[in-house]
Amino acid sequence: MAYGLSILNASGTSEIFGSSTPNAHFLAGGQIAVPAAIGGTPGETSAISAEGMTSTNTDEVGLAVNSTISGTNAVVGAVRGNGSFKITNTGGASITATYAAFKIP
Repeated sequence: MAYGLSILNASGTSEIFGSSTPNAHFLAGGQIAVPAAIGGTPGETSAISAEGMTSTNTDEVGLAVNSTISGTNAVVGAVRGNGSFKITNTGGASITATYAAFKIP
């Protein structure tokens, strides 16, 4: 027996969301300013909370980070931690990054 919310299709014959259907669950998402690198040290954000994340559980908690960077050699990256992550920037200018952390079913 499973407990929780169950959403069925219009005819009531198939569960489209519920405890027995695999779905990705978003843990964090948004946009954030990432400071520029200084003296060869990448700029990084403060920690962004992502429940259940560890530095090694990439098969359980996924992370996507992106930024539109024109005219620079910057590379946007991420550093995973326990329960959080930071976004990094190797470029010489501050950028805005878009991110999403999600639980993999």
